Amino acid sequence: MPCCSWCGTVLTPQCNKSTASRTSPMTTEESLQPAREVSLAALASDVAAYGRAVGIGAKPGSVVAWADNVRPVMLAALARTRPRDTIVVIAATDTQSRALADDLTAFVDGEVLHFPAWETLPFERVSPGVETMGERMRVAARLRDAVAPRFIVTSIRAVLQRLSPAARTFTPFVVRRGEMLDVQHLTNTLSEWGYLREHLVEHRGEFANRGGIFDVFDSTADMPVRIELWGDDVERISAFAVNDQRSIRDLAEVTLYPARELLIDDQIVQRATALASSEPWGREQWERVVTRSGFDGMENWLAWLVDEETTLLDLLPETLADRAAVVLLDPAYTRSRAQELANEESAVAEALASTWSFNSHTSLPRLHVNVDELLARPDLPLALSVSAPLFGDSSDAPLVVESTRWGSPTSSPAQLAERLRDLFGLGYRIVLCHDNIESARRAMRDLASEGAAVRLAEETSAMSLLPNGDDPAIVIAVRQMHEGFVLPFAKLALATEAELTGRRSTRRRRTRRRQGSLMFEDLKAGDHVVHDVHGIGMFEGMARRMLDGVERDFLQIRYADGVLLVLSDQIDFVRQYVGVPNL
Repeated sequence: MPCCSWCGTVLTPQCNKSTASRTSPMTTEESLQPAREVSLAALASDVAAYGRAVGIGAKPGSVVAWADNVRPVMLAALARTRPRDTIVVIAATDTQSRALADDLTAFVDGEVLHFPAWETLPFERVSPGVETMGERMRVAARLRDAVAPRFIVTSIRAVLQRLSPAARTFTPFVVRRGEMLDVQHLTNTLSEWGYLREHLVEHRGEFANRGGIFDVFDSTADMPVRIELWGDDVERISAFAVNDQRSIRDLAEVTLYPARELLIDDQIVQRATALASSEPWGREQWERVVTRSGFDGMENWLAWLVDEETTLLDLLPETLADRAAVVLLDPAYTRSRAQELANEESAVAEALASTWSFNSHTSLPRLHVNVDELLARPDLPLALSVSAPLFGDSSDAPLVVESTRWGSPTSSPAQLAERLRDLFGLGYRIVLCHDNIESARRAMRDLASEGAAVRLAEETSAMSLLPNGDDPAIVIAVRQMHEGFVLPFAKLALATEAELTGRRSTRRRRTRRRQGSLMFEDLKAGDHVVHDVHGIGMFEGMARRMLDGVERDFLQIRYADGVLLVLSDQIDFVRQYVGVPNL
């Protein structure tokens, strides 16, 4: 019987190439339907099957050594062994925690939340970003839900930062279609939460009320929503685009979170009243708190207004041992980062002593708790400490998981196919992650032309990522990932598009307006740009149009099917394209 030149097995309908035919059934247009990002959770399940051999399920507090590129799949495998737990992962920096959270979502069926740190310096008279504060409050609320998230990924700075009492007590505001809504109550709540009332909603933390239409841009959302009322009844809820204010899709409900962390209650007002007399150097700020008036930087006054040192770990379920687990990444480096933060806070406090007109011997309250005290808590459910792999003969060395990186990109499909053939011959299952369906299609065609047995993962079934004996194939999945890996113990290899081609993926990150403004200065007509929603187009220049009776400036971007107008103050949705597209 004929054999497949790729895998050496007897030819089956699943084989993509035979010696008799150069045409693969998997390269037909019918097999290349658009796919959403697929789940890689089946891979984590397979890794979890190895259990203690790779440090999963080890004694609480054990130290294991996992390279940073395999940590997402290893942590997801750990979660498989602790199905009831919320796992808190603490990284050294916010950048590391964000990247880890992004990749972890690929391997976990449940919810993965990122708990960010403030972007501001201690005692700086500037508030953190609205989105940052909203996300922190959202995580706090989710921990009080009956079904908690599977993972919370954060940084040591975010864990050490004190939270306001409201993090324990506030209730998100939920609006549902078909139910009654007290618009005045919603307006009052949003105002107390730091939202600004505007004529037109364009940024997070804004709302507008025009007759029977209530627009609000939640502090954690990607798009604003429009609530249409018939009397007091919610008739319709829809997400709408900022640039043209048109509804995009209908929603059954919307959940709203605060746009600030320090929510002023009666107890805080009483403390501010006392401080206005005892600490006159800050009287202007204390009086604003007394009148419940928000101001920029008010979160940095939390340490004076609240005695309780509440942190993220205090919000974990009370039965810590049963429902939560903490994983500390790179313990030595993380502790050193914590010490740097403490030194930074002390230096800022010392500098402020000479500028804020209070006695130099006065000790400023801390905005961050002590790291040693926090990690030494007897009720801290420390599951694992994860270090980087080191080589040595120490008897107390951590359990090391052998792994390698994918390596350098190959210059041609033929070279890539040869490399894949070598791994396949060693019994590896191989998953190639591409950023979008178009690049996945190209990869399938290129590899099929080299004789590779390739197939596209089904978006609806994570198990389709695991080839079996009847379906020997390399799986191509539409999934953005930071980095791939090769895990010998599990005979599993995963590569990202950047590792395969050398082209760095442009991950859709929400940037600050000031960053977008800097980019705008370099834009000229004819430049290719990328819109976060609409993709690559050509910038044609600026245009002026009337919007709600006001003349506004727009960026004019041309696409194959028409022109998109983007409000100039929404340039954070647009960035320059770093390559030349094939138009």
